[in-house]
Amino acid sequence: MPKVKRTIPIATVSGRDAELSISTDDWKRIESSYGQDVPEIARKEIHGATLGFLLFVAFEPARRPVSESRDRISRLKEVAGAFQKAVFDNPHDEGKVSRTYADHLVRAHFEDTRFRDPDPIRSLGLVMTSLIVACNQALADLDDPKKDGPPKGETWRSWVRHLTKIAETHQLPTPVRKDTDKSAVFTPSPFVALIRELQALIPEAYRQSTHSDSALSEAIVRARRPRSGHKSRREPPE
Repeated sequence: MPKVKRTIPIATVSGRDAELSISTDDWKRIESSYGQDVPEIARKEIHGATLGFLLFVAFEPARRPVSESRDRISRLKEVAGAFQKAVFDNPHDEGKVSRTYADHLVRAHFEDTRFRDPDPIRSLGLVMTSLIVACNQALADLDDPKKDGPPKGETWRSWVRHLTKIAETHQLPTPVRKDTDKSAVFTPSPFVALIRELQALIPEAYRQSTHSDSALSEAIVRARRPRSGHKSRREPPE
């Protein structure tokens, strides 16, 4: 199984507004494949759920890897440690007098209202201790996968779960066949046909498992499996 690429939980996408048009003819085609009339209120909810999916799915490829943030924090920690060492590491060698005089000259020109101590350089060195501690805690945060951005494909899976709830609310079919490997001629469940037809209306880059109804069925089943920390939902029988 391929290793999941860890990403940070924020991203920016500029100059993009999601759009989704589902015409009357589109709904006729969707209902024909679904084998069900879809009430007007359910149509609006399905449209809203799909539009919401399009708004958020664009952020998935824009999320930056955790490693980039880790590199930034590590660099800050390294620089803070180097400054702290320069301030407090005073070996008794022949250069001690020169270092003392150099510090005296810097202090004479160092004016900052945030440092009232007679030795502002030393105070700044102590601040570096707090910065190093903060960096260590930040690195620990990055080591916690629970604080990552959602994995690739999770926006699609969330969309499927949302559409499932909408269909259940309006007593529309939601079961999905799980015997995709047992039949030479695979006939998709109505809900699979619904997802297939809706996917035809969104940009190709955001579709999943489009190469066969069997593959799409399996993707939907995976999307609706209980997630860690969430209550399980019972899959309705076919």
